[in-house]
Amino acid sequence: MRYAYLFLIVIHGLIHLIGWFKSMGWAENSPISAPISKSVGGLWALAAILLVSYAVIYGLKMPESWMLGLAALLLSQTLIIMFWADARYGTIINVLLLIAVLFSYGEWQFHQQAREDEKTLLGGLGVPTPIGSDTSGLPSPVKKWLARSGALKKPRMTHGEIRQRLQLKTATDQKSFYPATAEQITRIDTPGFLWQVEVKMNPLLWMRGRDSYQEGKGTMNIWLNSLIPVVRESGPKIDEGAMQRFLGEMVWFPHQALQSYIEWEAIDETRARATMNWRGMQASGTFTFGEEGDFTRFEAMRYYGADKDGDRIPWILTVQGYEEFDGVRVPSKLEATWQLDSGHWTWLKMEVESIHFGMD
Repeated sequence: MRYAYLFLIVIHGLIHLIGWFKSMGWAENSPISAPISKSVGGLWALAAILLVSYAVIYGLKMPESWMLGLAALLLSQTLIIMFWADARYGTIINVLLLIAVLFSYGEWQFHQQAREDEKTLLGGLGVPTPIGSDTSGLPSPVKKWLARSGALKKPRMTHGEIRQRLQLKTATDQKSFYPATAEQITRIDTPGFLWQVEVKMNPLLWMRGRDSYQEGKGTMNIWLNSLIPVVRESGPKIDEGAMQRFLGEMVWFPHQALQSYIEWEAIDETRARATMNWRGMQASGTFTFGEEGDFTRFEAMRYYGADKDGDRIPWILTVQGYEEFDGVRVPSKLEATWQLDSGHWTWLKMEVESIHFGMD
């Protein structure tokens, strides 16, 4: 689909050269019957250059391609209107170009906002909050997990960057999973994360999503084709859910277990309850560990939906595999499940492609 579009734009651009050829007297049998001055012919040549250049940078997936595409569109359509009787059918291609430019603008705007959010999230990393290395006061399964992970042999983590490959469902009656990719930045010393996802629904439709947790506040935003907003959620329930997610994802950043905003309570030899207190809000969840110390499951009571009638129900993360990243052993394959009245609904399957830790 993408290559077919690029082919059309290139051909569309080359056709514009007919106007230039006629102005130079090189096209006696031109389909454009009206006379064309050399100055206007130069504009036809410029439109051709802009259209072909746009096709190149669009093909290279450069976020700024929409700017050149918009300039090409405006010039092309102006010339078509000037020579409407002979060139009007070029408008069909320009309509396709307009749609692509709008979607590209949405992508560019999405990434611009992401860069601003990232800058805010990682601001002040040079002054991390104090953290100790004494694990004597932790429940025994937590101590065993930290030792198993190898994190205690590493410098203190302040933040991390994660790339993920996903399969997800957006509704309980959805039969198959949508493929998706995601990138996440998590700050450990001052709790926060920024998660961006692209979901492929079909060749013509996709979704862009951004979940964030900063200064104790959570947000959830989803755009169709990076342009049309379909979900904008915030408020106390989203704040709490984002905090619970941050808490559960501690298993990717073991040093988080030693932060002062986390309190631990032993349950038995394989389970411990963690409670996070931050910015006047509290969230808890239960971590389960295997015999060798690996984390295997996290469960929290989390709001299912942000509407006023939404209730807390069990939200469960389970581990399907482990890998080592930057010398730290962490879960690499996980599934997220809601425990609904109708049964367990696994809506997310995740595979971690890479993790890079920022350390002191």
